[in-house]
Amino acid sequence: MAWFGTLAISRNVVDFGRNNQIYDKFKQRARDFRRGAELAKLGDHTLIWKIASYISSDVRGMMEQPLHSWMNQVEFREFESVRIGRQQNYATKSLSRFITD
Repeated sequence: MAWFGTLAISRNVVDFGRNNQIYDKFKQRARDFRRGAELAKLGDHTLIWKIASYISSDVRGMMEQPLHSWMNQVEFREFESVRIGRQQNYATKSLSRFITD
């Protein structure tokens, strides 16, 4: 979230395309994840389950944006493989863990 926001601000593209929406989505998922993790400790996995299932569509929506027009190739690869990859791994592991529980 911070990486994306800082890069967008430094390039003066905060309002370009859906950059604000992407940043807000990162922020919302982080906030919901923290809440979901606390609820999961109490045995309620509903919120964390929902967050994991939302991430796949979030990632698709983020990657459909014209990020190449303001990110260089190295930044785009970092965003795609490192930042987005972590979200996808989390979602996959969370969903598979809850399915087997």
